[in-house]
Amino acid sequence: MLQRGLKLTYHLKAVLNHDTMIKEMSKAFCAIADVLPRADLALHLYRTERMKQIGARLYSKIIVFFQKALKWLKKGKAAHAIDAVLKPWALHFEDDVQSIERESLRLENHTVAAAQAELRDVHVEIRKSKEDLVEAHKQLRLITDLINAQTQQMTNAIISRSVYLFVVHMLRRLCSSTRSSPHTAS
Repeated sequence: MLQRGLKLTYHLKAVLNHDTMIKEMSKAFCAIADVLPRADLALHLYRTERMKQIGARLYSKIIVFFQKALKWLKKGKAAHAIDAVLKPWALHFEDDVQSIERESLRLENHTVAAAQAELRDVHVEIRKSKEDLVEAHKQLRLITDLINAQTQQMTNAIISRSVYLFVVHMLRRLCSSTRSSPHTAS
């Protein structure tokens, strides 16, 4: 009876562990499916040597996990039952999945740092552009003031010349009218 109870316990444990193995493997595949597009985008946006190293480690850990999973999936039912008891998820795959999660987090953290550095560079460029714009505005103001001063001088010169010519003209008229009019002596 005791032996029969142990067999039942063994079989029950095998079924539960096998179920856990399938569920956890499915979760791992889904997590990897979520990680890959983000990793691809990060590696495309930030093509530094450090990013390439982290990406290579992440991809190599994913490949190792896939190889182990494929090897496990190709085993038969009997091997699955034995592995479910002797090598449950925690012993067989959990380290690989955690390693993938760590590399994914490392890549994500490095991506955030690279984005912050890029943002800082953009901020510096904007500040420089603003300073250049302020300087250009000052120069434009100086040129505008010079043009206004020159215009005022030219206007004053034209007015002065016009007044001068008007006065000369009036004097000539006055002189010519006094010459042509007879003076009567009294």
